[in-house]
Amino acid sequence: MKTAGTQKRQRFLMMLTGAFAIFFTGFPHVWSIYQPYVTEGTGWTQSQGAMCFYLALSAFVFGNILGGRMQNRFGPRKVLFLGGGLLSAGILMSAFSLVSSPLPMYLTYGVMQGLGQGMMYTVILASAQQWFPDRTGFASGIVVTANGLCGLFMAPLSRQLLEKDGPKATLFIVGILMAAAWILSSLFFASPEENRETAKAGMGEAQSTCRQYTSGEMLRTKQFYFLLATMLFGLISYFMISPISQSYQLELGIPLWLRPGS
Repeated sequence: MKTAGTQKRQRFLMMLTGAFAIFFTGFPHVWSIYQPYVTEGTGWTQSQGAMCFYLALSAFVFGNILGGRMQNRFGPRKVLFLGGGLLSAGILMSAFSLVSSPLPMYLTYGVMQGLGQGMMYTVILASAQQWFPDRTGFASGIVVTANGLCGLFMAPLSRQLLEKDGPKATLFIVGILMAAAWILSSLFFASPEENRETAKAGMGEAQSTCRQYTSGEMLRTKQFYFLLATMLFGLISYFMISPISQSYQLELGIPLWLRPGS
């Protein structure tokens, strides 16, 4: 029988594994660093380059929905493995999609990456909350923070690689890193269903009294639309500025050390 200390360590290990897997789902946030190099090498317009970012975020939404549906049927581990494979393949293939037409890049960097990220994100977040049923805010905060840290670490690394080797080699290197993270996380990831005793450790007598809504019931509540509007208006400025921020900084002659992520 597992001791309380062993169960606690396993729960934290599962949370950290999830955070490691979710780290690269924040990769689209540094697209603005790639865009000037990509458009210069391919001859795309700025709007064509920015579409890679918008497609990745749009596909991310559908990936979340798809991953959530698949999780109920196939389990979190299988969805994580499929989503991570799709994400890694999308970035690796995008390294060879920098051609005169942006359509191949839209498929690889946009659709494949976005779907894979969404599938991983929703599964890991849901699993983390089940690993810590008594501390759901803490668990979800840890894994979501890992998503945000991707930009902090990948921005300076990407800039150095882009200046030295160009966008093709950089995307290939990042794809290799993603594949390594995907394989390692798939090996060590443990879903709550596979470790039910561990997931329940520390829960004590606390029982959730919150009502669980179906998708249809959720769409019929006014709270859903209030939350949707809050997120939409809060993110409009980010959607407008993020993919072209580095291009504008280059045009304005802002020194490298003053740019975000330097």
